[in-house]
Amino acid sequence: MRKNIILSIIIAISFVPVVAQTLQISDPIVISNGQDGRACISPYGEGDACITFVVPANVELSFKSNVDSIKITKNEVIGSLREYILVFNTDDHFFNLDRKLKISSKESPQPLEIEPILSHKRSLRYVISLIPCYKPLMDNGNELFERGKYEDAKVKFLQAKACYDSPQESFYYKKLVFTDSILIWQKNAEESIKLLDFAKAIVYYKKILKDNENDVINRQKLRDAEYKNVEFCNKYFKQAEKYYYYHEYEKALALFENVTKIGCYYQDSASYMIQKVEKALAARKDKRGVFTYEFGFNTFKKPDLLLPIGFQIGSYNTKKAGFYWSLFANSQIFNSMRKNYPKSIKGNFGSTIGITFRPIPAKHDKIPIWLHLGAGYSLMSNFRYKNATGNEVNYNGETLTDEMLKFKPYHAVPFEAGVTIKIWYFVVRYTFQYRLWFVADKDVRSTLDPYIHKFGIGFCW
Repeated sequence: MRKNIILSIIIAISFVPVVAQTLQISDPIVISNGQDGRACISPYGEGDACITFVVPANVELSFKSNVDSIKITKNEVIGSLREYILVFNTDDHFFNLDRKLKISSKESPQPLEIEPILSHKRSLRYVISLIPCYKPLMDNGNELFERGKYEDAKVKFLQAKACYDSPQESFYYKKLVFTDSILIWQKNAEESIKLLDFAKAIVYYKKILKDNENDVINRQKLRDAEYKNVEFCNKYFKQAEKYYYYHEYEKALALFENVTKIGCYYQDSASYMIQKVEKALAARKDKRGVFTYEFGFNTFKKPDLLLPIGFQIGSYNTKKAGFYWSLFANSQIFNSMRKNYPKSIKGNFGSTIGITFRPIPAKHDKIPIWLHLGAGYSLMSNFRYKNATGNEVNYNGETLTDEMLKFKPYHAVPFEAGVTIKIWYFVVRYTFQYRLWFVADKDVRSTLDPYIHKFGIGFCW
């Protein structure tokens, strides 16, 4: 950034014209010719007069007389000064003429004109200088800088750089760097306010005031930005709370983070809420809800037999284990409850719970696969009656009276294992279930199927 600022200063200086200054001259000092070692080396005669001009070493003068030609007998730099000695003919013909001397310099747009009073054997000594350039411009620029008028101040600093009396290592360079930096910060602050990013604008205004604490204009802009920042910060926090309440976590997180960046009364509360939102998002990302409609392998072939139809719902997480619950039944169990005897043969009802887990890490399998293990409770019902020999047998649809039939439930603990495969937003599920029946009668037990194959299809979210 500093390099860019320096480059901009150099470019700007190249387009700033040299500030022209006016020559000024002191009152002449009359000295006797030869008394101070500055005797005229006269090309005309012993009585000729000479004039000595002393100027700064970096200023070059040119001279023109309206009467006679000018003889420069000395042009020498001595330390920080340059001396010119001009000799004039003071013979009778030239003595009483109305002589005017025009003095010019490339540093001054207007020449200086004097009427030297010449006398025999006398030398006039003038000290010529340029009206100060650098200091007035720098003083003016500093005043504008303090008042916050940085564009105008920059112009003055660049003009001071172009002055004839500008020091080689000068304070103007530091002021130009500060001014260019402030102009950039001021522009950035204004753009931030347009984007309603008051926190960033505050940062830029504070940088400006650090370099110029007397800037009343930008100090007021800082106060306005701080007020707006608090106002918007409070609005962001309240809106973020609404998003969180309605489970729009991504929107809530963005606003809570914004509150912590810009800073206000709710900053600590926003930091706490960010942790809650991140946990909720992590859980949502890790969790997959699955619902499947399930049916037994032979359901379509023998709909009135024991094979059930049901559903399962569960969480199939990406990293951690999940849980599922299933419920299954067939129409016969409901017929039994209604005493619809002709169809109430082997009514079935059951429920299982279990865990789901992903055996292959998510980064290695392109098609997500989960295994599930579970156990639960299973019920099979039938009706029994006593036949002609007095033995109790299962009812199989014979023509009997209600009083002869006795409802008989059989209980079991089912153990199951299976696999679930996810394809886009759909899933297929297979479950093998083994049921451990608690039935003492061997004849009855032989009629109870210990195995069930269940297939499911559904969707996930």
